[in-house]
Amino acid sequence: MASPRTRRIRRLRAMRAAEARRAETAQPTAPTPAPVPHIPEAPAEVPVEPAAVDYGAMTKAELQKVLDDRKVVYARFATKAALVELAES
Repeated sequence: MASPRTRRIRRLRAMRAAEARRAETAQPTAPTPAPVPHIPEAPAEVPVEPAAVDYGAMTKAELQKVLDDRKVVYARFATKAALVELAES
């Protein structure tokens, strides 16, 4: 004869197996359609003013890169003050 603990374990296993069988035979419900996200209309374009750049706080190398990107011609040995002046103009 099985111990009370073994009988309890067997009973739990039988209940779990019955639940699994019921879940397998249950009619699957139709999937609910996903909600359509609300996409607000784009606001009217607002002109954005470029942020003021503090060229005096930049390093000489950074100033040279900015001027190179703008295709500004400057002397190779120009001082930082000269580069700042060119960048601001």
